[in-house]
Amino acid sequence: MIKKTTRASEMTLHIVTRLVRCSRQRGSLVGAFSFPFCERQIPLPVTALLSYRHNSQDSSAQSDAGFISQCVEKRGLLRVVGPDAKALLQGLITNDMDCLNVDICPTINNCLYSLILNNQGRVLWDIIIYRLGEDKDKGQNYLLETDKDQVDDVLKHLKKYKLRKKADLFSMSDEMSVWAVASPPNESVTVASNKSHIFLNMDPRAPDLGYRLILASGTQASDVVTNCKVADDPQWYEKLRYRLGVGEGVVNHPPGKCFPLEANADYLNGVSFRKGCYIGQELTARTQHTGAVRKRLMPLTLAENLDEQPEGDAAVANSAGKQVGKLRGVICSLGLALMRIDASEDTSLHIKTSTGRKVGVTASQPSWWNTEGP
Repeated sequence: MIKKTTRASEMTLHIVTRLVRCSRQRGSLVGAFSFPFCERQIPLPVTALLSYRHNSQDSSAQSDAGFISQCVEKRGLLRVVGPDAKALLQGLITNDMDCLNVDICPTINNCLYSLILNNQGRVLWDIIIYRLGEDKDKGQNYLLETDKDQVDDVLKHLKKYKLRKKADLFSMSDEMSVWAVASPPNESVTVASNKSHIFLNMDPRAPDLGYRLILASGTQASDVVTNCKVADDPQWYEKLRYRLGVGEGVVNHPPGKCFPLEANADYLNGVSFRKGCYIGQELTARTQHTGAVRKRLMPLTLAENLDEQPEGDAAVANSAGKQVGKLRGVICSLGLALMRIDASEDTSLHIKTSTGRKVGVTASQPSWWNTEGP
């Protein structure tokens, strides 16, 4: 008789699979930091030493060795706390909250990338969930990162589905800030031992994105991480994302206009095909089962820096004028576009600026794409 696989063994297999997909990571650090609203200190494994790749054509490149950081000012935070906090989130997100279960895996995952979908299975918001220590009065305790100007809408959405679940929801955007931190090759992260009110973990999406750091408002990463400085280029983090082809926020993922796999949620560890039901699951599961993903978000390289920004949803077209993609953002000579996969190698692609001028673009498939899926 073949025994049924237990939930714990399924989650262990899922976690091990995610570790194998991050085989480029190396080094380790375990620290412990405390939040003012947590009963205990939070163990924070940092199980990745991530390489920051310099680009000689990018003015954001830093020549000095050391950690580079930047406050991600467009991102905000909200807190979900209470006995039913996990259950509330589990029914609304594409990923599996059990990946944050300390009983199943106490040292691997402290944060989780996921999406919130509408009833039609289209993306509303991308989020990162941070597991905090148990609140001594209210129990389960999580932070959710999303676009700062969308925090109120996300709160409203969560309250809509809370019903009788015991969970409290608060905006934390005024109390805390989100930072991105990247390191040079072969350098270990060191955190000042006298600093608190901090959460540090590798970015759960792609190795080259570095670390995600949450600080109390008014504190800088350079105050906490040893040998760390703030990036000189105010667009350093955005350019890093665009080079890697990682979308973030409602600019790159307009609400209701793309599906999770088109946003590369499967390649970014943002969707679980093993968990139970959640809002929008049916179409996501069917798409994964049939393998019918014809479009994906991809990085673009423009032939020149753009002063005239294209209008929203500008078309990416081939030499015949046929639309093969939709622009999802431009920074200098870098772009993101929802592209037809079969057209991504076309060398005749172009976009039109707001004045109607054509600018050549080149699409590419990121190296972190994994055709085996999560």
